[in-house]
Amino acid sequence: MQSSDSKNYFYIIGIIAICIILYATRQILAPFVIAFMIAYALDPLVDKLEEWKLPRTMAIVFFLLLIQFGLRNSLDKKLLLHPHCLKGTQVPLPCICNLHLLVRL
Repeated sequence: MQSSDSKNYFYIIGIIAICIILYATRQILAPFVIAFMIAYALDPLVDKLEEWKLPRTMAIVFFLLLIQFGLRNSLDKKLLLHPHCLKGTQVPLPCICNLHLLVRL
């Protein structure tokens, strides 16, 4: 029974160490996790375009540009049309009052 208990403690300490390491490196790992999720989500769509005889590289570029333009348009609308940004200006300027919301994921 002694070896089994010490083995369990070893596993518990290992899991705690891994959790601490993941927590400490969360800002470094976040872009990689997001990139993995995007790649995982787009793989079936890229496979479908490959079936339609479109090269895989072109399909990937197509979907990444589509995502980029979609995000750019949605973020521009939220940032440029904020009421604080429109005070005393004729043309909406980029507003930095909501950038703290974009930094925190």
